[in-house]
Amino acid sequence: MKALEQSSSFRGSKVARLTSHAMKAATFCLLLVNPAAFAQSVDPQTDEQYFDTVRQELSLSEEQFDAVEPILAEGRQKQSDILASYGVDLTSTGEAPDLGRRQAMAMRAELKEVRKAMMTELEAVLTDEQLDTFAKMQQEQADKRRAEIRERMRSRF
Repeated sequence: MKALEQSSSFRGSKVARLTSHAMKAATFCLLLVNPAAFAQSVDPQTDEQYFDTVRQELSLSEEQFDAVEPILAEGRQKQSDILASYGVDLTSTGEAPDLGRRQAMAMRAELKEVRKAMMTELEAVLTDEQLDTFAKMQQEQADKRRAEIRERMRSRF
């Protein structure tokens, strides 16, 4: 009897792990195939609102802000251009085109390169503490987007 209980307990935990893995895989696939799920969850902040948030959160001096603002503006513009080149429109609420896996991965790689270049430029202007805070801000935003995507996926099923 004890062996049966252990066996069913094992199966239950295995099912839970598989369910968790399935949800993660589904979320990943949604991001790869339909970047609109990712893009449309972005807070519709204007550049001015975004810059004000960054200025406050990082406690930037005037000199730092004057150096950071064009870096962030250029990065946001490049990211927007990349998304637009793949048919993703952040200003609309309609469905974005479904991208194949290769296209989605290429788009993701391009966006990653822009973020990497932006961080390299910011390293010359910000202190280590400010860079850490900025990275945390970006991570929090990414976590928020992932949670929104997961919620959308749950509502679909």
